[in-house]
Amino acid sequence: MKPPTLGSSILNVQASRLNLVGRIYYESIGDYPAQSFFMVQNTSGAISVTQDLRQDNLRLNSYLLRVVAYDTSVSRLRATAECYITVRRNLNGPIFNPSTYEVTIREELAVNTYIQKLNVSDPDGNRVTCSMTGDQKALSYFSVDSQTCFVRVSRLLTEDNTRDIRYTVTVTATDNVSPNPQFSTATVFVNVLRDRFPPQFTNLPTVIQVQESSNINSTVFTATATDQDLKGTIVYEMIGMFPAQSFFDVNPISGRVFLRNGLLSDSLQTSSYVARLRAYDSVYPNNKAQADLTISVTRNQFGPATDSDGDQVIFSNLGSTNDQSYFYLNPETGRITLRKLLTGISQNQFTFNVRATDNRPSTVARTAEATVVISIIRDSGPPQFISTPYITSVPINKAVNTSFFNVQAIDNDLRGVIRYRLDGYSPGTQYFFLDQTTGAIYVRQPLTQISGLNIFTSFTLLVTAYDTGVPEIITSTIVTITITRNLNAPVFTANRYQETVYDYIGLGSNVLQITATDSDVTSPENSVIYDLQDNSGFFTIHPFNGMITIDRRLTEDTTRRTVYVFGATATDQGSPSRTGTATVTVNVIRNTGQPTFVTSINYDVTVSESTSVLSTLLQVRAVDSDDANTPNGQIRYSIVSPAVARSFFNIDPVSGNITSRLSLVSVPDDIYTFTVQATDLGIPALSSQISVTIRIQRKGLPSFGQDEYTVTFNEDYAVGNNILQLQATDPLNAQLQYDITGETNSLTMFSINAQTGQITLAQSFRSDSTISSYLIRVEAFRTTDPTKRAFTKVRVFVTRNTGAPAFIHGNLEITVLEDQALAVGIADLNATDPDSGENGRITYVLRGSDSVPSYSDIYFYVNPTSGVLYVTKRLSEDTQRPSRYVLSITAFDNGIPQLSSRVTVTVNVIRNRNGPVFSGNSYVTTIDESISVGTSILQVQATDADGDQVRYSIISGIPGSLYFRIDEVTGVIGVSSALTQTGQEQFAMTVQARDVPGQIASSRFATIQVTINVRRNPNAPVFLQSLYNLTISEYVGVQDLVVTVSATDADSAFTDSGRIRYRIIQASYTPPNQFAQFVASESSGGIYLSQPLTRDGVPDTFQLIVQAQDSAANPKSATATVSINVVRNLYTPTFNPNNYTAQVYDASAIGTSLFTVTATDADRTVPYNRDTPNAEFNYGMDKDFAYENQFFDVTNDGKVYIRKSLTNGDGRTVYRFRVSALDGSWKPKAGKTDCYVTVIYSSVRPRGVGFTQGLYNASVFENVPLQTSLLTAQVENHDPDTNLVCIIYSVSPSTSLSLFDVAVVGNACQLRVSGNIDREASGQYIIVIGVREEARRTKRQATNQQTPYVYNTFQNATVILTIEDRNDNAPQFIYPQYPGQLLNRNLYVGAISINAPAGSNVLSIYATDPDAGLNGQVVYELVDNTVSSAFGLNTSSGNIYTFLEFFRTSNNVNLNPYQLRVRASDRASDIERQSTETTVYIDLIEDKNRFVMELNVPPREAVRTVETTRREIQNATNKIVIIESIQARRILQNGQLSYDERYSDITFVVSDPNNGYNLVLNTELNLVGASTASGTLGQINSALRQTVELVRTPFSISSIQSVASGLQDRGNIVRVMTKSYTWWQDDPWIAFVALGAIVILLALVGIIILFYSWSRYNSYLASYRVYRRNYEHQPDFTNPPSFLKEYETQSLNMYVPPDETVHDLGEINMSFDRDASTRSQGGARVVARKNPVYDNREHRYEVDVLN
Repeated sequence: MKPPTLGSSILNVQASRLNLVGRIYYESIGDYPAQSFFMVQNTSGAISVTQDLRQDNLRLNSYLLRVVAYDTSVSRLRATAECYITVRRNLNGPIFNPSTYEVTIREELAVNTYIQKLNVSDPDGNRVTCSMTGDQKALSYFSVDSQTCFVRVSRLLTEDNTRDIRYTVTVTATDNVSPNPQFSTATVFVNVLRDRFPPQFTNLPTVIQVQESSNINSTVFTATATDQDLKGTIVYEMIGMFPAQSFFDVNPISGRVFLRNGLLSDSLQTSSYVARLRAYDSVYPNNKAQADLTISVTRNQFGPATDSDGDQVIFSNLGSTNDQSYFYLNPETGRITLRKLLTGISQNQFTFNVRATDNRPSTVARTAEATVVISIIRDSGPPQFISTPYITSVPINKAVNTSFFNVQAIDNDLRGVIRYRLDGYSPGTQYFFLDQTTGAIYVRQPLTQISGLNIFTSFTLLVTAYDTGVPEIITSTIVTITITRNLNAPVFTANRYQETVYDYIGLGSNVLQITATDSDVTSPENSVIYDLQDNSGFFTIHPFNGMITIDRRLTEDTTRRTVYVFGATATDQGSPSRTGTATVTVNVIRNTGQPTFVTSINYDVTVSESTSVLSTLLQVRAVDSDDANTPNGQIRYSIVSPAVARSFFNIDPVSGNITSRLSLVSVPDDIYTFTVQATDLGIPALSSQISVTIRIQRKGLPSFGQDEYTVTFNEDYAVGNNILQLQATDPLNAQLQYDITGETNSLTMFSINAQTGQITLAQSFRSDSTISSYLIRVEAFRTTDPTKRAFTKVRVFVTRNTGAPAFIHGNLEITVLEDQALAVGIADLNATDPDSGENGRITYVLRGSDSVPSYSDIYFYVNPTSGVLYVTKRLSEDTQRPSRYVLSITAFDNGIPQLSSRVTVTVNVIRNRNGPVFSGNSYVTTIDESISVGTSILQVQATDADGDQVRYSIISGIPGSLYFRIDEVTGVIGVSSALTQTGQEQFAMTVQARDVPGQIASSRFATIQVTINVRRNPNAPVFLQSLYNLTISEYVGVQDLVVTVSATDADSAFTDSGRIRYRIIQASYTPPNQFAQFVASESSGGIYLSQPLTRDGVPDTFQLIVQAQDSAANPKSATATVSINVVRNLYTPTFNPNNYTAQVYDASAIGTSLFTVTATDADRTVPYNRDTPNAEFNYGMDKDFAYENQFFDVTNDGKVYIRKSLTNGDGRTVYRFRVSALDGSWKPKAGKTDCYVTVIYSSVRPRGVGFTQGLYNASVFENVPLQTSLLTAQVENHDPDTNLVCIIYSVSPSTSLSLFDVAVVGNACQLRVSGNIDREASGQYIIVIGVREEARRTKRQATNQQTPYVYNTFQNATVILTIEDRNDNAPQFIYPQYPGQLLNRNLYVGAISINAPAGSNVLSIYATDPDAGLNGQVVYELVDNTVSSAFGLNTSSGNIYTFLEFFRTSNNVNLNPYQLRVRASDRASDIERQSTETTVYIDLIEDKNRFVMELNVPPREAVRTVETTRREIQNATNKIVIIESIQARRILQNGQLSYDERYSDITFVVSDPNNGYNLVLNTELNLVGASTASGTLGQINSALRQTVELVRTPFSISSIQSVASGLQDRGNIVRVMTKSYTWWQDDPWIAFVALGAIVILLALVGIIILFYSWSRYNSYLASYRVYRRNYEHQPDFTNPPSFLKEYETQSLNMYVPPDETVHDLGEINMSFDRDASTRSQGGARVVARKNPVYDNREHRYEVDVLN
């Protein structure tokens, strides 16, 4: 059940009284506290709820409300009713939504961690608390917060030895209402993620074999592991063994082991690797399994002879010294070349061995040997080609396998025969071949099928000739072959073409088509272009189809030639081109004949005025010598003058027939003369004129002898008898026809003979006894010309009435009071009539002229039908005040003639001579709205000359009569109801003073106007402060109070004028769910957080406008601004120092503490972050160092300790890893520090020469001078008979070796700077130095006693050198890619829409600084202030945004770009700070600047490649391109705008760097509407892979008539492109027209409402009269009739929530559903205990309501 809404009616009490003088008025008089929660409507008796029943601290279940009812005119007569109202409380128990929850947590979750918020509410608004019940085990590990219903972990789940994975938690909620609290339960199923089993490898350990030539990234093995309780995914990693990690790796997801580096690159040529793999569940990374994969490598499988291993081969010559003197063997390539000439020696053959060895290590290297035999051939030279060079051509249609050219070679010492071969080149070798015997070149395949024929028009062949006796000696030459493609010229189908045309044919008309063909087989050689050699300019030809058309009108030829002869050409597109010709002759037929009228004299004709309209009066005719089938010979006629003739006459333009436009009878003149012109349709047109005269012969019209005829008949006249014989005459003696026209009843009652004019009766007069006369309209017209007519009228009177009315009584005399009620019968007059129908229907009439006094008809009225006599105006208003009225009343029948009879009625009047008189004309007073009930405010006074007593009453003036009452005896007006219940400022009431006469005479009264002005709400609320600035933490809880705003009101706090209500009327941010971020308490002014601040997208600042408004009917208000700044996670935890080092022995125990890292978070110094997760952090190991993290870990207090024995490590000397400090923010920040642990292995050289430490830490500022000392490492155990040698073994990064050197200084090694150290190149160097001893060249003599070694030393030491930063770099701006000519301009160019709102982002600038810390942090600022009012700059991000809105001042002026200077500075101290400046140009975008490029790719793809698109447009236009937006394709069709998401629209603008960076117009650049196959747009389309369809301008807003629904849902269409505050400035008259339209519309609405209300009021009055007569004495307190309910009662059903805002999670759902808001019917159990009357007895009502 729902509780009753505030203001809803729960019960209606109803009272009535006989002879009601005023009206019934209801008041509530008790009992407490019923009046605090219920009220009675003063006029209707409806009892409604005024305050939420849940706010009753007494929590009563029953209320007694006493209601008193009285007549406002007789207020002393009262009746009281008792209304018992029973309240059903706590109807609803708490409700969980939902009732079942499922939550999954990890078993290591910390105690007191909240895991689930239960949503529980009570519809009754009661406070709900929660408790846990059910499973004991669940109760031991979980608990619930009783107030918030948060379920949390109360005990570590790791302590559960049973390791259950599912717990059932039952939560019970109660509303705590006594004595019958309600309960409900919810179940929370908690799933615990536990790792009970480690992963297991299924196929490891194992041994596999791979080839050393295996490709990088190739798979060598796939490891597989399983986990019985897998929660995440199996993750694989490789952890050893050296050097396997250098050559193999594992995919962490699939377990695929693959080759990461080539095995051939292994300098050790290892033949077996051990890859140690580890696997773990991604949810439980600490529970791991490991296994070994042994990989055997097959190395150097092939020797040098067929070395497929890809090894480098070294060749060596094993021949004798003589062999090697003549021949050289290249050791790398194996090529044998001649060292010196073989001429002059007799030896004809050399034989020696060659050895090949691969470059493998000796352990796996292979060799091979071969024997080389070199024979010497004695020859004078190779063959020689003759007749060179060879250049030839071949027709493209040359047949396959036919020769077209020969090459020839000769040899003077020929030992065999000459042979030829074709050695190159492609693609020529594909289309030609060579006869090896003859040297003839043949076509291999059709030349027309050459791929890329337009490219390969010429081929080059390499032809070789040799002697078969000595084939090693060859000679070659080049043959160049050109393809002859254009073999034929175009040929016309005829040598001569001839055509005849008329000179009037239009532009573009076809004359004839000529055709030429080209026999070539390729294109474009067989493509024909036509042209004309026409100097006249009248003809043109289509270049492709040969159609000759008119290019200029032939009629424009002033020479009027009749023959045109010109040449036509057809040219093919070959190179060179060929041309065919033909001759074209065009004969022109011109307009040579002039129209000539067939008669040489003028036309003259006489016609009768009776000639009918459109009849032919005469025909004019002309002839033309030109062909009648052509426009030159076609004649058109027209009347040219005078103009008045065209008003009366018309000529058919084709036939020449002249007709009259209207009847000649009506034309004013008798003779008309006008000119007719005959014109042909040629160009130019030729014409001639002739005069035409028409004479009109006049005659008379038909007529009747009289205009009107009158006849009379009795009503029993027989049907068919004659009524009247009519006769009309015609001067033309033409035959006339008669007809009846006009009134409908005459047409049916009478008929007329059309030929004779005889009228007869067609229907009995008795058929309609209501009509006493008829009017017959008759017309006579000529049968030959119906327009010639005569008219007359015939009136027929019917005698019907025979008997007169007679009164059944004589004269009457009656007596009445002067205040006789109006509209109440005082006498009944009755007369009868023997006739029937209308003749017997009697009408009563009061004749004032026959009455005494003569104005009696003003005060009396007789009902014309019933004869009842009424008083219609109060007799007391008669200033003559006669004591008697003698009325003359006549009874008329309704027959014809009308008969009557008459009587007199004497009315005697009993009068009260004098009425009360007020002492003044009106009363006016002013009071305060807070005046108390019962206070007297003024007294009215009236006197009566008769001495009668006077009684006062308020007779009108609602609502004034509801708030004031008058003492009926004294006339004192007092306050009856609190004026604070209404906001009305003025009450106008009419007060009546009525006397009480001492006889039966009626009382008289007087009225006066009383006006009471109420001083309302004089004071407005005032805030204690207009601006509230506050700062809060982002962790402020939902429903927490943020701030309380307070306002005061000088008006009384006990009145509505002084009762203040608060609300937020404007907020700078609304969350996406559309529910407010903050809410205000209506009564207290408290601002509460409604939704969490720890969400993405929630801003850091809020601006709230809070309104304080009083509760007066006409309220006043004030506003205050609440500015809320949210403090976020500002700082990252930082370590001090920034790195840590330690030394440890390899045998150190697990758990050994190495050092303690210390981090601080500056958020702890921020007051609003101090006690929040932003200031709390935890230490952890950086996951990027997975291997090192096996051996080291960190505690929560920062202690770094050994986690795993270092003896299991890979033997490295230094372990480097990172420790992180991660704060607890919902958007956490992490600081990291480098840690270096040097391991001292037990195998370190004991007592040998070396360093005292294995690890050194040093630091130095960058850019220090050369030879600056960095570190001095002490050396011990040095033998004084040897020299110390200090060595740098390695420097990391490896490219930095030259930056450092080391020197011996005493018994130490000093590390120094030898190059420029730049921190920006590297912030840290790891240097490995060593020391050793060398024997001296001259040894000292040995002594008998040696110095003992006393130290364990380190032969090598690692130096970790940290480079401290100096601010040696200024910030450098990173510029977008602009055209090449802007490379050195160093500027930014941006653009923003001219219609963009304030706060819109324009562009971002970005600068970097390679320095560290504050030296490398960049801030931005605007240097100049000239445009500071237009743009703002975010000093941190570099975002430039608008400060205001822009608008155009003139439509004809280009808007120059804004120019800004921006400075980027680092945050170093003032002395060291460095900065850089740049220029920013910002253009304003209008539609005239926008280009819209349509792409055939979806928007997602367009967004992905947007920068590529911008650069390609930029490259093609050589201007700066700015992309404004990317949208789905917009389609405008038939005025409707729709979209297609398969394609994209990119809107961009172009800035011209050569024109002050102004935006170019979209009519420039030849992009809009251009072809995508060529030009600039073609270049763009090619670069974007043919995705561009077109470039267009934006759609005009005026062309968009509607928008598709899907596009409306998006919010992407803005139809108003100008500012709302400027449109009227462009056209002020529109404002007046709009204002006028609004006024007219409001007036029409008002008139409609007025008429509707008036009709309802009339209906109400009519229904009330009937009700009053029939139910005048019904019992009191009855339900009113339906028409009263409809007119007088209204019901508003709305649930008004409690005053205080209900703070949940920011989501408040309100529903205003008509169906859900049902009309209250008074509640349940409405019982009338008594039937009360006005006897002061009490009445009791009972009603049940819901709280």
